[in-house]
Formats: sequence, C-alpha cells, structure tokens
Amino acid sequence: SFAERALLYNQKQILTRINNEAKVCRLTSLIVLGKAKVMSFKDIEVARVARATKEAIKGKGKRGRKSATLEVDELEVD
Repeated sequence: SFAERALLYNQKQILTRINNEAKVCRLTSLIVLGKAKVMSFKDIEVARVARATKEAIKGKGKRGRKSATLEVDELEVD
C-alpha cells in the first residue's frame, strides 16, 4: 500500500512536470527571423534589428480587401 502510493505520487510529479513544460511552450511567442539556416547569436541580433526597423517603417497594415470608399477617395484625389 505504502509502496503503491509512493509510486503513484512519483508518477503524478513526473506528469505534472511534463504538463508544466508544455504550458511554457504554448505561452512563448514564436518569431520567425528567416528561413532554415544555422545562425550565430550575432546574426540573430542583426536579423532582429533589421526586422524591427522593417516593421517600424511598414507598420501594421490592415488585412483583407480595401473598401470601396477608399478606392473612390483615391480616384478623386488624383
């Protein structure tokens, strides 16, 4: 009885540890810095800076189609 309880407790601890690792993996955000290639830490830092400047210049665009009112306004301006 005591040995069974100890084994079950140990198994429960292992499963809890595995579950906590899975939670951490789900919570971290994924940032793709480039295609699959071996990069040194310096290369990664350079890629991060380049991506940040690119996103700052470009900004977050709206997704989907442009509305008809925007197209009419652009034609009137020209």
